[in-house]
Amino acid sequence: MDELLPSGKLYTHVLLEKWTEILGLSEQFRTNLLLNNSDHEATFNYIARLTNLWGELYPKLTGRHDISDLVQEFERYSQYYFDPSQLIAPDKSEEIFKLQAILRRALEALRITRYED
Repeated sequence: MDELLPSGKLYTHVLLEKWTEILGLSEQFRTNLLLNNSDHEATFNYIARLTNLWGELYPKLTGRHDISDLVQEFERYSQYYFDPSQLIAPDKSEEIFKLQAILRRALEALRITRYED
C-alpha cells in the first residue's frame, strides 16, 4: 500500500511534477526553435503550463519581504498570466525563457525544488 504524504509534501510533489513537465516542454520548444519548426500545439501547451504555474505560485510569493526583489520581478510577468496569448508572437521566445527562469527562481526561493526531507 502506498504511503500517504502529508498535505504540504504532497503539494510540493505536485508542483515538482508540474515543473518537470514544463522542463520537457521547454526542451521541445527549444528544439522547435532550432529547427524552425512551428509546432503550435507544443508552444501553446508550454505557454499554458508556464502561466498556470505562475498563477499557482503568485499567492505564495506576495507579501514576502524576505524575497521582495524576486517578488517584484515575478509580478512583472502577471500580464502573461491574464493574457497568455501575448507570448505567442514569434519574437517572444526570449520572454518565454525569462518567464521560465523566474519560475525556477521562485520555486527555489520557496524551497520547493529542494529534494531533502
